[in-house]
Amino acid sequence: MVANLYETYLVPPSAYLLRHYPTLLPDWPTPPQQLLFIFFQAQLSLALAGDAVEQEKERLWQAFQHWGQQIYRDLASSSLPVEIICPRSGQPQYSQVGSQVFDLPALVSACLGWELRGQGDCKAVLHPEWQEACYPGLVVIGQQGLAGQNSPYP
Repeated sequence: MVANLYETYLVPPSAYLLRHYPTLLPDWPTPPQQLLFIFFQAQLSLALAGDAVEQEKERLWQAFQHWGQQIYRDLASSSLPVEIICPRSGQPQYSQVGSQVFDLPALVSACLGWELRGQGDCKAVLHPEWQEACYPGLVVIGQQGLAGQNSPYP
């Protein structure tokens, strides 16, 4: 079994997300207040093509699903509005799907200032240290104060 190296970043939402949240999360009555990015370090560049890259993406997606579901349960049990965004589809996993989907690489670039590499629908996040060996995950939170609640994230 391969260990998952990861980093988390808790940041305010981008201006785009605040402006377009009704089409991204249509059943949310108020805009998101915090974004929790979880980045998993890949064992190879995710900007490449091939079976090994797809297997690595699957492994990291499963790691994010494990983390995301735990975070969702923890925050939802505290009555915090929370949503896990699927890194594959850009769609919310528990809320109503909107007319737009989340573009995780673009959101990472807007919120953290990281560069992107690639074209069209296939863009890789360039992590400051891991470069293209980076798999992003996103948790959207509808209230301020996650870090102040003795939370394990981040």
